[in-house]
Amino acid sequence: MSTRTKVLGVVGTLLVLLSLYSFGGVLQAAMLFTGAKAVRNFNLWASLSLMSFAFAAYCLFLVWPACRRVLSQMRPAALALIGTVSVFLAVVVTWPVIEEFLEIDRCLDSGGSFDYVRSLCDAQQNHRYLPLADRQGFRIITAFVFAVLGVAMFLAARHASRRRLSAL
Repeated sequence: MSTRTKVLGVVGTLLVLLSLYSFGGVLQAAMLFTGAKAVRNFNLWASLSLMSFAFAAYCLFLVWPACRRVLSQMRPAALALIGTVSVFLAVVVTWPVIEEFLEIDRCLDSGGSFDYVRSLCDAQQNHRYLPLADRQGFRIITAFVFAVLGVAMFLAARHASRRRLSAL
């Protein structure tokens, strides 16, 4: 077993543990906090959990030769389909963020104040601004992970099709 394989295995395992710990933070944010603090903590911990899980999967994928073999034997069309689905999921996950921007704009244009915690327009009282990363950070990170996966699958499909053409 090479040093690279050992390091990737250890890093992947540590990232899985970090992901599980971060998921505990998501549960804590859901149970203990309310208002802006709950939204902020949920997005922070959920984003950390998702990113650490994605990097752990990548590290462990590189460690197991069977995974690399399966990927190298997949047809370019299948890889491109996985890439297309991943990019589509990135758009689907991002859509509520865009809708929120439009809703906030409509609210402010009508003279109201947007309540970022409840996602409601309030004409009676002013509400504190809650930054985008605090209220929609998890969606943005999730869309980023899907987009990166989609691009990686498109590049793998391109590489596989070139490899098959050169074999002919």
